[in-house]
This record gives sequence, C-alpha cells and structure tokens, in this order.
Amino acid sequence: MISQSLPLLLQNKKVIVCCGAGGVGKTTTAASIAVQAARQGKRVLVLTIDPSKRLAETLGVAPHAPAPVLIPENRAKEAGIEQAGGRLEAWMLDPRVVADQAVRRIIREEEKVERFLNNRLYIEVTRMIAGMQEYTAMKALHRYITDPTYDLIVLDTPPSRHALDFLDAPSRVAEFLEGRIFKLFVPGEAGFFRRAASGMVHKVVAGVLGEDLAHDLGEFFGLFAGIFRSLNEDLAQTRKFLASQQTAFLIVTSTLDAARVEARFFLDRARSLGLPVEALILNRSHIGIPFAGGSPSSFQDAALESAWRKCVGFEEKQHLQREADARIFSEIQGWLGGQGVALALPWIPPSSEGLQMLLTLGESFVGQAP
Repeated sequence: MISQSLPLLLQNKKVIVCCGAGGVGKTTTAASIAVQAARQGKRVLVLTIDPSKRLAETLGVAPHAPAPVLIPENRAKEAGIEQAGGRLEAWMLDPRVVADQAVRRIIREEEKVERFLNNRLYIEVTRMIAGMQEYTAMKALHRYITDPTYDLIVLDTPPSRHALDFLDAPSRVAEFLEGRIFKLFVPGEAGFFRRAASGMVHKVVAGVLGEDLAHDLGEFFGLFAGIFRSLNEDLAQTRKFLASQQTAFLIVTSTLDAARVEARFFLDRARSLGLPVEALILNRSHIGIPFAGGSPSSFQDAALESAWRKCVGFEEKQHLQREADARIFSEIQGWLGGQGVALALPWIPPSSEGLQMLLTLGESFVGQAP
C-alpha cells in the first residue's frame, strides 16, 4: 500500500531504503532523511556505504567502526535533534567488519573463530567477492530491523545496479550449498564414495596449489557451509520484511541521462520483486528556483544596470534549465503511474555540503520551505 505522503514515511515506516546510481546524491539524501526524522523526535539509525569526507565528519562516521556511532552532541544540538528528544546514530558499513561479526555470532568456539577469520580464502573472499557490499548491507539490516532501539532505519544501498540482487540471495545460496562441486570440498559424514571423492579432490588440489592452501580450502568450505546456511536464513527473513508495509523504497536520480536509465532499471527491478517503491526523487533540480526580478528602470546607477543585464543572461540560461528539469520531472512522474510520489529536491552548491545542506534537503523532503 502506497502512503502517497512523504512525511508519513517518517512516521509509519521502520525501514527506508535509498537506491540509485552513483553520483546522484543518494547517500546525502539518505542522511538528510535520517536527520529530519531525528528532528521529529525519532530514534534513527542511518546505515551508509561510502559517505564523502565532509558528510562523514558531519555524521561522525568513521570507517571500520564495529558498531553504530552517535553523532556528536554539538551537531545534534545545532540540528535541533536534541531539543526534539530525538537520537541519530550512523554506521559506515565495512564488508569485512560486518562479515567478521557474523562469523563470531555463528561460530561459538573462539579457536574456530580465529582460525576462520585468518583463513586466507576467507580474507580474499570478503575483500574481492562481487556483491559483498550488498550482502553485508542486508546482514547489517537484519540485525536491526527487529531491534526496539530504533524507530527508523535508513539504508543507503551500494551505488550499483546489482544493489537489489541480495533479494535473490536465499535461492542462490541454497543452490550453491546443494551443488555437487561444493559438496566435494566439504569434509563430512557422507557415504564411502563421497568421502573417497572428497579425498581425491583434496589430493589433486594439494598437488596443484600446495598442501597449505589445500588445507585452507577444505577448512574454508567446511566452516563456510554452516555460516552460509545461517546467513541464508537471515536473508530470507530480511527479504520478507523488505516486502512488507513496514518498509519504503526510495529511488534517487538526477537530471543526467545515465542516472535516469539506472533509476528506471531500479524501479522495474523493485516492482518485479514486489518491493514497495514509495517515491522517485529527482535530486539537484532547478525546478522552483525563482528569479529575483527587476528592470532597467529600477536602477539609477549605470554599473548596477550593467550588472543587472548580466544577471538577465544568466537568468535566461536558468530558465532553460528549469524547463528542461521540469520535463524530466514530468517523465519520472509518468513512470510511477500513480503508484507513489515524485519529489524534486533543490540543487545546492557542493560548497554547502555539511549539516546545513542536510537540514535544507530534509525540510524539502517533508515539504517545508527551507
């Protein structure tokens, strides 16, 4: 069920997921929504992937942090969060940190934990595997969706068109675990033929890669089978939650052609997965930026009149930009077909990045004049 009101999202949803291409201001939009919700007295957690340096400083986010961090007290006061009784925490998702925490929760024996975390294959997998950011983002989200500590969780997804592929992960993981090739690498309590085949595989791998790496490989597959099954259950639960009425997906785009292509892809992909897309957000738009006005007769000074004429030339360019942006906005409204809300957020100079920009965007999100 679509709420048809963006302010209601902050009141009624447990999770808001921001999707979009890289470079459209998706992370900043997610942060501004989180700040606005906290200003309304909500206890908010924003999970982000890779904020800019200035945005990271504004939110008090540091890479490799093991847990969410409360934004600095002075920033909370400046934003009006503290006065409203709200609370804002932020966490920059580091795939390795999230994966390590999952391992520690699943494997109880400390000796096995350390052995697995130091396994060369595990280290390389968490560093290189395609989609690891998406996978760990969902793992982190699963941890907090049922946590009563937070009224709202805002998730900034990775800047990739594969950011929604995690929703297919349970079926893909199940197929992988049941595959014949995988089972050959897993030492287990199977019958004689499977044990013999597994032993032969180990000898071949040892002959090619060396005994140490062959041992790491067998240990990795053996331990990872249990971890993967546990993660698979978590992902299945998260998948169900994200399709519920407690979640809203927002797709952020810009006026650039490539960004709009990605936005349309995200919209179609989300709908095919049965996800509740509540809004399309056109970021960095010139729609609604007014012209100050005036005429030559308004000025008694020649220098002021000259400056005014230069402004007129600039205004003409701005007018053309506003018209172009308005056509784009109308286009993305048409994509929704009445199922959701379209919103144009204002263009703000990059030099404005920081708390004030988050406040401006947050107020625009709920329809307040900044």
